Amino acid sequence: MASILHSLKEIVSFIAAIFMIITFSLILFSLGYSVPYLSQHIGDPHFAVPFYLAIPIPIVLFFVEGQMAYIWYILLTSVAILASFYFGYKGIYPYFKEFFSKPFSYKHNLFQDVTELFSLSLFFTMLIYYLSLLFGYTPSTIGIEKYPLWYQMLQTLHAAVYEELIVRFLFLGLPLFLTYRLLGKKLPYYRIFGGGFKMGTFEIIYLLISSLIFGFAHMSSWGPWKVIPAFVAGLALGYLYLRYGILASIVLHFINDFISAPLGISNALLLPFSIITIYFMVAGAVFFISYSIRIYRHFHPQPKREKMEIERPPWLSSTQKNVDRWIDLRCPICGGDVFQYVDENHLKCLRCGNIIELSSYREQSHQSEREGHLL
Repeated sequence: MASILHSLKEIVSFIAAIFMIITFSLILFSLGYSVPYLSQHIGDPHFAVPFYLAIPIPIVLFFVEGQMAYIWYILLTSVAILASFYFGYKGIYPYFKEFFSKPFSYKHNLFQDVTELFSLSLFFTMLIYYLSLLFGYTPSTIGIEKYPLWYQMLQTLHAAVYEELIVRFLFLGLPLFLTYRLLGKKLPYYRIFGGGFKMGTFEIIYLLISSLIFGFAHMSSWGPWKVIPAFVAGLALGYLYLRYGILASIVLHFINDFISAPLGISNALLLPFSIITIYFMVAGAVFFISYSIRIYRHFHPQPKREKMEIERPPWLSSTQKNVDRWIDLRCPICGGDVFQYVDENHLKCLRCGNIIELSSYREQSHQSEREGHLL
């Protein structure tokens, strides 16, 4: 039953992967479109990006405006493209290659993890949103949709990359690296940017801390309802950071924040994007159930089944050496080949009940061997 459910989950994941390819392609097109598009608005007084620290409430340090803000955007675009190449090489290509050769091998990779975690995060956000409405609380939004498209692109790409540095790097990668260094484990310096970590005690502690900071950092602009969805998103981003590195967490953050950009370019994408979004939410519910079961089984493992010891007759060990020589033994009455020991010298045919004396067959076996050598 478990394998059937797992196979169904993999099918849901594969369809979500197809939709992710479509979505990600449109997002990359929008990113390319944004570079010359934003250059037309450098002189706007709102063309600025904030630099801040999340401790956990964001504390703004300074703003970068105009030409410098555009140069910063070009740098962010380069990072997003680099992360996208990594996503394709380490995730998309190996996933489809593995799926079409071994459809249900259950070997997760970067692409599948990003697809499933994005769906899960989207499902959880909408779940909390509608539960808030159900209990009479109207969730507030950041209101960025009221601003021009160029402003949305500038701020969302900035958040996708910059927040990975001030949250995942500062509160997950850096302290984890220093902790292992203090414990005498010599990690290479590039591991400070994540990748290759397993879920040990320190990893879980810093993952929870960074996710809580990420959750509360969204409260000032979104309201209290956003803390839990952002915390869950922080867990997803932190997991990718630990397992695959900072480029992986940037990819998921980039997809999540930049996903509305294609709609700003063309309203014709509204219907297909709505269908894809609904599927992502449904798939997210499936993944939520699947991950919940996996987490439960991790902390509540099933007891190992004890092997049943079959009681052997005390004299069986003395005749064990001769067992292999009688594998072709046949009952002379019915031709059966399944027997049960009666005692040390007798077998009972389980087909007809005939009792066979072993000593006579030993002599026949030795005689057959001697005749075989003479031939």
